[in-house]
Order: sequence, then C-alpha cells, then structure tokens
Amino acid sequence: MTDPIAAQKKLIVDDAIIPSNPVFDYSVTKTMSSDLTIDEVMDGIAHTLEVFYGISNENYHLASVIAETAI
Repeated sequence: MTDPIAAQKKLIVDDAIIPSNPVFDYSVTKTMSSDLTIDEVMDGIAHTLEVFYGISNENYHLASVIAETAI
C-alpha cells in the first residue's frame, strides 16, 4: 500500500496476521531449486532498491548503509 501524497510505502502491521512464535524451517529453503533461490534474491534486491530510490534526502545516508548491507 502506498500513500501517494507522502510518496511512501506503508507497512501493514496487525496482531491478527503476525505469528506470536514464528518458525523458520531451513530444510525447506535448503531444498529449493537454484532458479527459485535466484528469483527470491533478485526480489529482495528489488525491494531494497525500491526503498532506497524513494528515500528522502535527510535519510539518504542511513538508507544507503542499509541498502548496501542488504545487497
């Protein structure tokens, strides 16, 4: 969801959709194909760049550090 006036993406956070005790099963991702893994890596980079390119000048340095770390 994007606020067109503020030109900012909004994070939807609701206790009804956030698990209280999330579990990550590494065996599931470990067995995925290389093609799927590469696709998900590219998706993560795209989301990182999306935030980085839309950041305000006052937050540019922080965003650049976070984006560089993520990428």
